[in-house]
Amino acid sequence: MNRTTALLALTSASFALAGPLTPPPGAVAPTGRTLEQAEPRTPLSAEATPGDSNSVFRITQPGSYYLTGNVVAAADQSGIVIIAPDVTLDLNGFLVSGPAGSAVEGIDSSQQRVHVMNGFVRGFTDGVDLSARGCTVESLTVTGASSNGIDMGIDSRVIGCTATDNGNNGIDAFSRSSVTGCTANANGSFGIRAGSQSSVIDCIASANTGRGITTGTNAVVSRCVANSNMDDGISTGNGAVVESCSARDNADTGFLLGTGVLVDGCNAFSNDGIGFNAGTATRLQGCAAGFNAGGGYRLTSRCSLVGSAADSNSFFGVETTGSSNTVRECDISSSPVAFDLLSNGSALIINNTLASNTVAFTNGTGNTVAPLVTSATIGTSSNPHANYVR
Repeated sequence: MNRTTALLALTSASFALAGPLTPPPGAVAPTGRTLEQAEPRTPLSAEATPGDSNSVFRITQPGSYYLTGNVVAAADQSGIVIIAPDVTLDLNGFLVSGPAGSAVEGIDSSQQRVHVMNGFVRGFTDGVDLSARGCTVESLTVTGASSNGIDMGIDSRVIGCTATDNGNNGIDAFSRSSVTGCTANANGSFGIRAGSQSSVIDCIASANTGRGITTGTNAVVSRCVANSNMDDGISTGNGAVVESCSARDNADTGFLLGTGVLVDGCNAFSNDGIGFNAGTATRLQGCAAGFNAGGGYRLTSRCSLVGSAADSNSFFGVETTGSSNTVRECDISSSPVAFDLLSNGSALIINNTLASNTVAFTNGTGNTVAPLVTSATIGTSSNPHANYVR
């Protein structure tokens, strides 16, 4: 077969495979998605979500909404008011702003299950105020409010938010709430305040005028950092759990702990007050207190301090102010007094290691302190609970 014949054969085969050119009868049906299917959410606009003299926009129906530009509110005018439950609002990276001190909120709702995310809020009285149950804020940066940056109701979630330079608390969440992955800096009172049965996890609070992080009762604080606050670093109510946290360079106590608190693996360093101030029946384990100006650990009554360290603290490594405290397997070094024990306190001090302290014990009567042994005498000591002095 020559080249011409082959080309004719290929062309004939192509025509044989082609479909009919005559269109089917009837109207042509659409094959793509409608605009509503492509973007099912509602953009905030003067037509879809008109405001009034008190707000730039008002959302009155449940659903999903988003911004298409910045929102600038006048004095005494809220940015966005949500008066329906079950609303998701995506700021879409835009800014909601208004004058600081205006008696209004940047984003305001008293409805349940409102979710606001992905943007910036600046000014107003409260930046974001979602006071009803079960609301969520996520990936917001809130600055310059004259009162609270983010103010949340019960059963709320605050995720990945930043609150900076607000006049009162940076983040304020009511009971049974979770605050996760947030930063609160340079606020006029507390950095983060969470109510009872709440959790504060993976957060940073620094340079706040009040406490860095404070919680109600039965809360959990985990993997958090509180630095350079003008009050206590981390403060808890009764029955809390605090784990893997750091408090440094705060103007008062590093950790101010309520009654019955469990503290595990925390570090208090270079605070102007005491490193750890423990309420009654609190247990501390695997902790470190160093270079604190008010002392290392203060134990009230029925506390236990186990497997922890105190180094170069002023006044004392460990102080007991109440009765029936236990300290064991701890390293206490370079303090004026290693153990400052309350008279008639029934303290139990065993199996600890002391080094370079000016005084080992100021030991009032009525405490049980195991004998001190050194490298020269440890081989002849038969007491399994002896405290070792380097």
